[in-house]
Amino acid sequence: SPHLTNSQLRGSAMVMGEVRTAETIQEHRRQQCQMSTLCVLVSSVLTTLIIMLAFPSKVVVPAPEPSKPAAKPYPAACSAHSNCADQQGDCCPTNAGILMGCCSQINAEVNLSPFHGMCYAPTPAKNVTTLPTDDYMAKWAQPLWGAGGSNRDDLNAIRQMGFRVLRVYGNDPRLSHVGVLNR
Repeated sequence: SPHLTNSQLRGSAMVMGEVRTAETIQEHRRQQCQMSTLCVLVSSVLTTLIIMLAFPSKVVVPAPEPSKPAAKPYPAACSAHSNCADQQGDCCPTNAGILMGCCSQINAEVNLSPFHGMCYAPTPAKNVTTLPTDDYMAKWAQPLWGAGGSNRDDLNAIRQMGFRVLRVYGNDPRLSHVGVLNR
């Protein structure tokens, strides 16, 4: 109705005041949130810069290849072992893979040079997709690791970083791996 009582006006004003107060509180919280987000961002950037300046990155230079000759292979022939000399063929191990008791002791004190390795499993998809296999060492994935042409040549990049050993995933025995093994 066009004529409101004083109590109705006070009640109406109270509701309007509460609405304005709620809007004011929401605006204040929004500004605080923006400031805290900005503060967190600035703090993160400054912390990162301080760490980068205090601890500069060091370029990892791969260890040089060992200058010592490689250990001699353990001979399988019976004639190469004095205690097996009276036997024929291979004894150490036999064709069945058994290392006979007459074999000389295996030299386990060979010095190995340190090496660096990494895991390698590129996923050539920007979106969720179904791939024919996850064996990236097969010929179908050669554009990722192959050399020349439009190939990405990941293996050369990995070699340049100083890695000499790769741990790969999804080895599908139905597929050939000759190409990647010859790289």
